[in-house]
Amino acid sequence: MNKNILMISAVIMLLACGGKKAQTDTTDAVDIDSTAILAQQELTFANMAGIYDDEKQESRFCLNEDGTATWCMIGSLNYTEYTYTINGKTICLKPKGVESEDDCYDYDEDTRTLKNEQGAVYYRQVVE
Repeated sequence: MNKNILMISAVIMLLACGGKKAQTDTTDAVDIDSTAILAQQELTFANMAGIYDDEKQESRFCLNEDGTATWCMIGSLNYTEYTYTINGKTICLKPKGVESEDDCYDYDEDTRTLKNEQGAVYYRQVVE
């Protein structure tokens, strides 16, 4: 009778786990550095999506995975919409609905920054 109970318990546990092998979570054992991952990968809309604040934390770019972006003054309800392109380590933003030149930024994977020719620097924010 004890064998039957053990067998039924084993079947119930197997069904509850979906019949899959248990996996060990190793994320605590491995320190994953997203900067190192970006350095090894080509920049894409997906891995560049995020929030970038300027040095004084007065203005912000938000790059989206679909190739769109917004820029705003922090604390303001006004914003500008952009589309952006990626060419190597350079990201170029073009305002939507306005004829103007692209504003291009070089991405530095070591410092996680976007920097343009005029010296404006935007730091990628870590969202937890």
